Amino acid sequence: MLLMYFFRALYGEIHLHDASNPLQIKTMPSTTTLLAALLGAALFASLTACSTTTKEGETYFSDIKYYHLKPGEQRIPSQDPSVRFQEKHLLYGAISQEERDARAGHYYVFLWKTKDTASPAEVVFEFRQQLSGSDVQTVSVNVPDPRKKNTTKIAVTGDIYVTNGPVTSWRVSIQQNGQEVASEKSYLWD
Repeated sequence: MLLMYFFRALYGEIHLHDASNPLQIKTMPSTTTLLAALLGAALFASLTACSTTTKEGETYFSDIKYYHLKPGEQRIPSQDPSVRFQEKHLLYGAISQEERDARAGHYYVFLWKTKDTASPAEVVFEFRQQLSGSDVQTVSVNVPDPRKKNTTKIAVTGDIYVTNGPVTSWRVSIQQNGQEVASEKSYLWD
């Protein structure tokens, strides 16, 4: 949108249009309009150039997906099968209510990329839960042969979910060669 205004101002195609008058009046842009459009385009170009922050050898999280399967929650009735897909996927094979309750909890999918595929990696997930106060629980997943694009799935379910309640804050990090190379955290993490 900004670029459209820039080019329209640059070529003097800013039109004043009145619905009652079919004639369109061309106006030439003022120096201020051209300067503002030029600065806007320069800002847009500089922000676009900064959007790629990866460097040689970097490891980073490309996306984090989250789903909270709550026990006994009223489901949204829908004709669209995609609305309930995640729930049905997670509950597949659970026959009894006890099995369904055991699968209740938080499910995380961490998508991450690395250029260092020679070194093994470890994804460390730290989290706090509602009933455990400030105690930090830790789950580690070893990735002996990381690829350029990796997916790590972590679930907080079962007894730990029933005992300590929902996850309130979390932090995930990737460690390679004994160093933390990437990390992300939830808003409430200290």
